[in-house]
Amino acid sequence: MKTIQIIAVAMLMLAFLPMTVQAENEVNSETTYGMYKVGISQPAHTVAKNAPSTYTIYYEELDVPVTVTVFEDEKCKNYIVRTGNFEVQYTCNGKYFGVKYVDAAYATIPLQEMKAKIDRTNFLYQRVITRKLRSEKDFVRLIACYLPEIMNA
Repeated sequence: MKTIQIIAVAMLMLAFLPMTVQAENEVNSETTYGMYKVGISQPAHTVAKNAPSTYTIYYEELDVPVTVTVFEDEKCKNYIVRTGNFEVQYTCNGKYFGVKYVDAAYATIPLQEMKAKIDRTNFLYQRVITRKLRSEKDFVRLIACYLPEIMNA
């Protein structure tokens, strides 16, 4: 009886955890973080019809994974990128794709604290990464390549 209870609790816990359903082959980020993989994560329970897409980036030389959550509004897609105590936002607004500080509505870390953690020069270079429209997954791959350049170690 106790075994059945333990199994039931374990299954219940797993049901509430996000689950990676697909991972790519490793790709070299050409940065100090080395190789990376992108996994598509899906929450176990979706409440809203337009639930955000979630991706996880695993770097060879970074201890914690990077989570990319994609929110879509009428003008653009916002890619909220978080890892540990670091967060930035990449935006595709139909004209260009680039980095910016996280909008106040999504921010979990104070702006001044984030400014101290970002490599300012590379952040400015990434304000416009491309003017070509690409797929959501392609933009996540671009984030995986460009993100390490703005993270101060």
